[in-house]
Amino acid sequence: MHHTNAAGLTENTPEWQQLVFNEDVGGLEQADAVVAVLDYAHQLTDPGTAFEIGYAYANKMPVVGVAVTDVAMNLMFQGAMRYFTRDIAALATVDFGALPSQPYVGPVF
Repeated sequence: MHHTNAAGLTENTPEWQQLVFNEDVGGLEQADAVVAVLDYAHQLTDPGTAFEIGYAYANKMPVVGVAVTDVAMNLMFQGAMRYFTRDIAALATVDFGALPSQPYVGPVF
């Protein structure tokens, strides 16, 4: 994957926006799994994270969710995730090649 903006494009121009989008999708296409950080404020889900989770799920790619704060979970995220943890350090020992099922359990919105 290329380093974003190696071409030196001006941030937020249409060319820069297309480059960032294409590189994000290219990274998703090369990934074996998506690890999504789900700590957000006031149930305001990050739209980029939502896109990446949906893309991964639609392409049958495992989704790992991480939330270190006690946030209510989006129902669609909960359904798409194969593995959920509140312990970032635990990811160091997860076998992403044989990802176990560890669903989120708790309130959803």
